[in-house]
Amino acid sequence: MNFELKNVSLQFKGKFLFQNLQAHFSGPGLIAFLGPSGCGKSTLIRLLAGLQKPTSGQVIKPSPLSAGFIFQESHLLNWRNAFENVQLPLELLKQTKPETVHQALADVGLEKAEKLFPSELSGGMKMRVSLARAFVTNPQVLFCDEPFAALDEVTRESLQVDLRQRVLKLQGICFFVTHNLSEAVSVADQIYHFSEPGVLDTKPFIVDRNQVLPPQVSSLRQQVRGLFQ
Repeated sequence: MNFELKNVSLQFKGKFLFQNLQAHFSGPGLIAFLGPSGCGKSTLIRLLAGLQKPTSGQVIKPSPLSAGFIFQESHLLNWRNAFENVQLPLELLKQTKPETVHQALADVGLEKAEKLFPSELSGGMKMRVSLARAFVTNPQVLFCDEPFAALDEVTRESLQVDLRQRVLKLQGICFFVTHNLSEAVSVADQIYHFSEPGVLDTKPFIVDRNQVLPPQVSSLRQQVRGLFQ
């Protein structure tokens, strides 16, 4: 599965965020975009997802494309319980698959919380519902915009594992935005870095997943930091 940016430029209020950007991304696996706030990470995945149109150039992606989205906020509908929130993408596709919804919630450890409403869920549980909702249609591609940034460390690490397992199980591709170096190392197979706003280093750092276990994580983090200084 391949995505390509061909001479992509994007202009806001007379200023260019991207100019003639050329890049190629391929899966399966998880691809992280790393960099400080405001550098263009979120805009880049919006371009890849088709939610943002470039001023010029082409964004080439698989078609038809089955996609899921996870954002920093869970964006659950307050008047729907966990089951009903996860079921929503299937409803939009005019599908009735209650067993699929049950399984999606069970996969993220929420089989006993199906009838709970967002006001009754913790922050971590809300994000698990969001994760289940994104995966209930078995999407080929997942776009994640700093989905775990507001969570505590233990919950964040647990959800990172859930995300990796689901993406790898589906042999899909996940674009993951983060400004956290440790998270990029924990989640991704490939890490792309913004050296400055709008400037993407198109040669990724390839993460050796065999190293991502303590105490090798610390060493790997130093390797990544050294490349990006």
